[in-house]
Amino acid sequence: MLKTLMEIFNLPPKARMQRRMPKNTFYRNAELSKRDIKTFVNEIQLVQVVAILNSDSLRVAPFVNEEYNISDIAYLLVELKNKGQEGKVAHIIHTAIPYPLLIIFCYRQQVRFSTALKRLNKNDPTSIVLGDINISPWVDPIYPLPVQKAFLDSLALKTLPFDNLYRLYLALDNRIYLTGVIDLIGVYPSPEVDVNEVQEMLDKIDKLEKTINTLNTAMKRVTSFAHKMQHHVQIQQLQQQLDALITQLSEVC
Repeated sequence: MLKTLMEIFNLPPKARMQRRMPKNTFYRNAELSKRDIKTFVNEIQLVQVVAILNSDSLRVAPFVNEEYNISDIAYLLVELKNKGQEGKVAHIIHTAIPYPLLIIFCYRQQVRFSTALKRLNKNDPTSIVLGDINISPWVDPIYPLPVQKAFLDSLALKTLPFDNLYRLYLALDNRIYLTGVIDLIGVYPSPEVDVNEVQEMLDKIDKLEKTINTLNTAMKRVTSFAHKMQHHVQIQQLQQQLDALITQLSEVC
């Protein structure tokens, strides 16, 4: 599995490694509750650093300003005992390690990836402010479906910007985020797509879906035929807006 992943990432030999991380590293750094520690122990088989991108392993400059201090990007392989708690585990790991990570969750022959931007805490220079955590769907890296292969190809180092480590990691983060459109339109977007435009559309789609679900729930509760019809008409109108947005998203991607 690791060999396949390294071929996908296309990382230089100098960046690769296999350095196991003890689980208690995360207990100490993330100040976990007893419940989170139990989750971590029960869900994770092992964690190892499989690559480090920095100015020593790659010809790319670090990035430092008032918001970010990025001198390393680590690729972490996390072997899981079970599926289902990746979101919680990702939050624990991203919180515990202050520099940017590409977390590679591995369960049997499947993998999924997670990233999160981390800003400097202006009130406490020793801590970070964790941004949104992005997690991809599960994919089979050995026998990927066409849409999965398009996503995996976008993670190759040669496709990422080399201006500096911030730009490189931001591109990785965006490419994980863009997997959110796959279930909606059945394809993985071009890496050149306007991520802000896609994000705005996904936010609108999410809001419409939640409103439709709320109205569907309300319609089941009302007994008046007139009220049921009122909800039905509202749902139909919102569904038309939703379908139009998904079509527009497909055209953008």
